[in-house]
Amino acid sequence: MKFIHSQWVLIPSIAVLWSQAGLAQNIVLVAPGAPGPVNFSPIAEVTIIDPEPGPPTTVVQTMSQPDTVNEQRDEPVFVEEIELVNGDVLTIFNFEGVDVELQNLGTQTPAPAGIGVIQSDGTTVELSVDGPAAFETAIEIAFQDPNINTYLFYDAISPDPTEGTPDYDLRFRFGFLPDDYIFVQERNGNTFFELTALDINGDPIVGANVLRFGDVDFDDSTANAPFSVYDWNTGFANSSLQNGQEFAFSIVETSLFFGTGATAPSQPVFGFRVDNDGEADVKVFGASEDSFLNNPINPDIPGSAPIPGTISGSVTQDTTGD
Repeated sequence: MKFIHSQWVLIPSIAVLWSQAGLAQNIVLVAPGAPGPVNFSPIAEVTIIDPEPGPPTTVVQTMSQPDTVNEQRDEPVFVEEIELVNGDVLTIFNFEGVDVELQNLGTQTPAPAGIGVIQSDGTTVELSVDGPAAFETAIEIAFQDPNINTYLFYDAISPDPTEGTPDYDLRFRFGFLPDDYIFVQERNGNTFFELTALDINGDPIVGANVLRFGDVDFDDSTANAPFSVYDWNTGFANSSLQNGQEFAFSIVETSLFFGTGATAPSQPVFGFRVDNDGEADVKVFGASEDSFLNNPINPDIPGSAPIPGTISGSVTQDTTGD
């Protein structure tokens, strides 16, 4: 991941107006240490299924892991449960029925090298090598489980994706209601990207806030220290790619799209348009205390009911020693 300078102006506010295709949107910064209100939902405890040394064990993290924790894995590492400081316990994940449509990444010529999806075992599917169709399918597969060891990477990009244009759309069969949460992961937790809310037709919701994850200073040319702009460092890393960079993530409520600064009324969100000028390495899905079965359905996207991401036969290990 690298940091690039774009047309942003450094300002003390956490929200600015942004325009894409003539749509005025208010940007809300989601990052620990940012000026203004805390826009993420602080995490109290995370339960992770660790495949090593075998059989899989349940690791209970009661604090974000220090930078010195680096557990390299070549097998799936599942997030099983996330307890928030507000008492909500997230065990149901919305990743059944995921549809990806490339935006700029599907039209830019030549296709940027260095953008792809990595599986836990190091297998990769790259846009410039395997083509747009295979790349889309790989994203859909990677974003349909809570395995943090599989994600979309941006490394040593050439040529750079066009700035200010969205990279791809991520749409879900089951819509997000305002009290549902969004799980947002970034490798090394040190760079930024933006999510624009989509309606049932896959169009941006006019007047909804755009959520910008990362970048404390709101200055695209300033690199942030690792894990400084995401809430939780898991301590786990993929053993095959950038194995010194662990996965960090934050949790935000879907209602943030319709909070302060928004002019759109609160409504279901059926997906996200991703603008990744910060070349973040991401994974995104929904999380909730309640079943997504009661949420509105996009009939154009096939899929089955969301289910808890549980694995049986595990034992508990408290990594804090408490």
